[in-house]
Amino acid sequence: MRFRPIAITLVAALALALGWPVAASAASPNATVAVADSFLTAGETSLVTITFSERVEQFTLSDMLAQSGTLGGLATTDDVTFTATLTPDAGASTASNVVRLNLFGVTDLGGVSGSTIVQSNSYRVDTRRPTAAVVVSDTALSFGEDSPVTITFSEAVTGLTAADFSVENGTIGSVTSSDGGVTWTALLVPAAGVTDPANVITLDNTGFSDFGGNTGTGTTTSNSYAVSTARPTATISISDTALVAGETAQVAIVFSEAVTGLTASDLTVENGTIGSVTSSDGVTYTATLTPAVNITDNGNVITLALAGVTSAAGNPGTGTAVSGNYTVNTVPLTATVVVDDTALTPGKTTRVIITFSEAVAGFSNSDLTVENGTLSTVSSTDGGITFGAILTPTFGVTDATNVITLDLSGVQGASGNTGTGTTISNNYGMTAALTLIITVVDDALAAGETSVVTFGFSRAVTGFTNADVTVSGGTLSTVTSADGGVTFTATLTPTADSRSRGNTISVDLAGVTDSVTNAPGGAVTMSNVFVVDTVAVAATPAARLLAATGAQASGILTTGLLLLLLGAGAFVARRRQSRA
Repeated sequence: MRFRPIAITLVAALALALGWPVAASAASPNATVAVADSFLTAGETSLVTITFSERVEQFTLSDMLAQSGTLGGLATTDDVTFTATLTPDAGASTASNVVRLNLFGVTDLGGVSGSTIVQSNSYRVDTRRPTAAVVVSDTALSFGEDSPVTITFSEAVTGLTAADFSVENGTIGSVTSSDGGVTWTALLVPAAGVTDPANVITLDNTGFSDFGGNTGTGTTTSNSYAVSTARPTATISISDTALVAGETAQVAIVFSEAVTGLTASDLTVENGTIGSVTSSDGVTYTATLTPAVNITDNGNVITLALAGVTSAAGNPGTGTAVSGNYTVNTVPLTATVVVDDTALTPGKTTRVIITFSEAVAGFSNSDLTVENGTLSTVSSTDGGITFGAILTPTFGVTDATNVITLDLSGVQGASGNTGTGTTISNNYGMTAALTLIITVVDDALAAGETSVVTFGFSRAVTGFTNADVTVSGGTLSTVTSADGGVTFTATLTPTADSRSRGNTISVDLAGVTDSVTNAPGGAVTMSNVFVVDTVAVAATPAARLLAATGAQASGILTTGLLLLLLGAGAFVARRRQSRA
């Protein structure tokens, strides 16, 4: 019976966490919990008053749980009325919360524990400060232009004015909202006569608050926008001026100031194509130059028509900009990879032949990716056109779909071309060696017991019989299979009147035929260890008495105590027999 308070406390703790109601005992101390401030915002706290029906002991903060907040500063002057401070969680927004008090951990001066859980009045927590995003629609402003500015808040706010914004190289008009204070708009007018590619609008978040009274914090910065009146010029550079098959080059177009309107159509490319031009700052644009295939030409340039671009001030470029020279040599290098034997079984290997379209240099095993296998070192006897190696499949793997992948980027042809992309071999499959798992379901057998034994092969077999099985500590019924020879079962009967440990069942797979490879299985496999104890134990008077009165035993006496007494009686009986 001494375990009952612990059990009650555990039940109370579970009820406290889950919010279950618990009935109070008339003789137990009771209490009320009052939260003074029923609406808590960021930076606020609330007094919590706990008033007991009588003086109590052992009352701590661990007996209380505050939703969306934490409690601290528990104090009392009379052990009847206690106070604490409720601090709401930061960044929380919950409409209904309570403080729960677990009276099971509290006792009055007479030692009587509380027997219920009480909860406070409901309080609301809103400590989530509003945040904002500022977006300037037009990021390249010229003289006479303006741009809408959109300020989007995480929730509706009040108090926002133009005075809350710091605008670089411009001014902002009145801010207005048409959706209750979530989205605000204003008009940005750039300053005249300015050339500056990087400007932002900064919002002071302390100037507004949500409807709960929470003010913003820190600042929010807009995306960057450019202000300029200069006429743009450009230079064009190419990262690689000697292009071969499979290669590309990065093209950088650097303007004297930020520009818009540049597209690939403004560029004329000799013996090649250029992809989309992109920029993160409006000053430097990049694109990828891809040379034409099967071309050899030592004199090529890129020409930019500046009339297609406009500065931030709205001024178009004039004339052309021409890159430096680049060469193109794109006769491609190719290869084939052939696996001779495409059905590999345990112990088998096969030859792999790699043939290139021309003699190569720098080719090694590091250029090859082999699925479920390894290759011997590749070698060539014809000057680097044809290479051979031996493929050894990975032991213990069954996989019908495997290939060898050649990375041509690590191989260079005699013409100077580096390979590009990958070449994939024909498919090959492999079958793993046969395996077996033997499981004795009951690993502790007593008199009158038997156990099911399962023999789980990795795939269907034939020829498996009891002649392949060796059993210690018992005998086995005839093995049978109901799934076509993958799983076999039998019944293990332990040796009578015997005690033994370390018993196992083993199978010699040499007598079993694999249905896939049509070959013997191989090694010996063992089961888990099992214990046999079939020696009868004489019943003691105490055991007989307990058996006779068990049906009338008190509900307090547990099944575990009965088993303990029976074990003790058996021990005494053995001791007496040994003395006799």
